[in-house]
Amino acid sequence: MSNLPVPRLAEKVSCYTRSMPRRLNQIIDLKNFLVVCGALFFVAFVGVIVPYFVYKHRAGNLNTQKAEQTSQSKVSNVLNVTYTNKGFEPKDFTVSVGTTVVWTNESDKQMWVASDPHPSHNALPGFDQQGPTGHEEHDEPESSLLQKLGLEGRTEAHGGGHAVYEYTFSKIGIWGYHNHLSPNDKGKVTVR
Repeated sequence: MSNLPVPRLAEKVSCYTRSMPRRLNQIIDLKNFLVVCGALFFVAFVGVIVPYFVYKHRAGNLNTQKAEQTSQSKVSNVLNVTYTNKGFEPKDFTVSVGTTVVWTNESDKQMWVASDPHPSHNALPGFDQQGPTGHEEHDEPESSLLQKLGLEGRTEAHGGGHAVYEYTFSKIGIWGYHNHLSPNDKGKVTVR
């Protein structure tokens, strides 16, 4: 055992036991303080900093999307569709209101682009070429045939003599179209 007399040992033990609750309280207070500080930091981080970065990220994405849409709308105001011996290419597509679609006849047959249904073409009034273009099956040249039909100026030839038809979509909807002279050649325009 120890060389200390019993009463002195009791004093030492009593000294430690009296100061222990105070030290224990100090330790507990420090622990509580750190827990409270950690909780406040967490709340500040989650409640303020995270939403800030989420907002900045979304704002950046929205600005990027708007810039892309603006550049696409400037570029995509015209869409070219080719009419071949196999039909329209592309045959189904989506455009924005105000987009002009240009159908070019590169087939061995005539093309007469018109809205559905065949033969009335009344689903989208005005979306009707109202006359054939392309390779004539008649002895008359195309221009004189169009003059007889009263359709001058509706179509024109571009480059290599390929006849074209242009239509600018101004109404939202899904519009079926076809070649009036070959009604099985169909397509669909989605206007947003």
